[in-house]
Amino acid sequence: MAFGATALTLRTFNEIILLFAAGLGWLIAAELAPAQRWLAGLVTAGLLLTSAPLLVFSAHIYVDTAGLFFSLLALFLYTRTLHAARSTPHVLVGLLVGWTFLIKYPFGLLLIGGI
Repeated sequence: MAFGATALTLRTFNEIILLFAAGLGWLIAAELAPAQRWLAGLVTAGLLLTSAPLLVFSAHIYVDTAGLFFSLLALFLYTRTLHAARSTPHVLVGLLVGWTFLIKYPFGLLLIGGI
């Protein structure tokens, strides 16, 4: 790691990943509810940032925060490519689902079942 392999570095990285996941949640909600983009995004990001298990998982050194981030990234790309004419974005979504499955398989199973 660039700043040393300490517990503080890993916990900080997990917190940053949680913030990016909240941003992705905002973007997904805004994509799914275009009439009320700000309200849907605010509620989604608020729920992600105030969820007690997510705060505990991100404060400890668990892979659940990274699994959440990559599953939300796959869902975001999936919502963006629903009406795409090319097959390249769909391949990218498939690779992200596979990567999420490799991080922690329950996240991947939920994505496979949902998509």
